Amino acid sequence: MEQLPEKRGDKSTAEFHPLIYKVIAGLFALFAVAAWIAFARQGDTEENLIAVTLLFVVAAVIPYTMWLSFKHHQTPQPTLKGSRPFRDWANSTVEVWGSRVKGKDAAINALLPIAAVAVGMVLYGAAFDIVRHMVG
Repeated sequence: MEQLPEKRGDKSTAEFHPLIYKVIAGLFALFAVAAWIAFARQGDTEENLIAVTLLFVVAAVIPYTMWLSFKHHQTPQPTLKGSRPFRDWANSTVEVWGSRVKGKDAAINALLPIAAVAVGMVLYGAAFDIVRHMVG
């Protein structure tokens, strides 16, 4: 990921596209469902799974309510037409931590950690289920 120089007339933004947030929420849900499927059949794990699911819900609800509060107290600007298409956002530059990167790179860096954890939990649950059927 290279830092991009400033270009004249470049459409840069400091915000992620709304689709990125939706994908992150979906990956969190996939992780929670995969954890329930992988571990719910072992007897005394329901309480732990409920606690972990509640932790995920709280971790998602707190930033969402903060965003809603920010949007509620922000003055509407009549020139905004809503979010631009994802393809345009991905091809533009995004300001992240004081540097400018391509939107594609910013999306990959934001989605890769939670995607790795969610897919890893799905694979772990599948392997666990295969071994359980082979042994028992």
